Amino acid sequence: MKEHKLDQFEIIWPPEGSEVHALIAKKADGTGAADAYGRGVLIASGRAPEGILAVTGTLTSDSDHPLGDRTIVKPLQFFLGRNKSPNDQSHYYRWWLLLMLEPPNPNDQDPYPLTLTVTAFDENANKSSYDRSFSVTFQDPRSHEHVISIADPTMPGNISNPDDFAPYGPLADCQLGEVTMTDQFGTIYCPLQVYSDCTDFFFWSAQFPSLATQMTYTLHATDTCGGSDTVTGLKT
Repeated sequence: MKEHKLDQFEIIWPPEGSEVHALIAKKADGTGAADAYGRGVLIASGRAPEGILAVTGTLTSDSDHPLGDRTIVKPLQFFLGRNKSPNDQSHYYRWWLLLMLEPPNPNDQDPYPLTLTVTAFDENANKSSYDRSFSVTFQDPRSHEHVISIADPTMPGNISNPDDFAPYGPLADCQLGEVTMTDQFGTIYCPLQVYSDCTDFFFWSAQFPSLATQMTYTLHATDTCGGSDTVTGLKT
């Protein structure tokens, strides 16, 4: 049995004390996906050492107004990460939690404070919980012309975690197409893993390999209906 420590568990996104965006899934006509309408899509992610078998999450509102009844926290699959260092043969795993958030007041544009409690379980039934406080603003996608959108994957305005860059966004009605990163020299990077659901939870996410620092990237995502979204000027 490989050794591992629950205290090596990490929450990477969203950063502590940050303000992040939850984009609302939209149909091509801008009316909103049936089950996703009025809910914002947000991904929480991090690293888990070998031996961690499951990750769950719960949300607590730090506001006097609770989130709507359709708010959910859905654990997603683990993805194999990388060696911690060239001389370290142990691996870490990437974990993702999907947060679909129904705001108490859809017209309220003020940041909404939340605490996410993430609980990790190992093969010996040991568990440990970790809190992360942040705030959310609910926003429409940049365009209603397409069913795919990219949420702001940076903090603040730059890629703060180039070793664990995992952009995400809403996806309604159409399958995910391609997600790529292109650097300033035209080199194209493809994700290690992608996860998408356009029928039940209306979102997509992708995990990229480690990105070189002091570079500028363009992130591009497409769907199978001809929709696309692009974010330029992402700096590491």
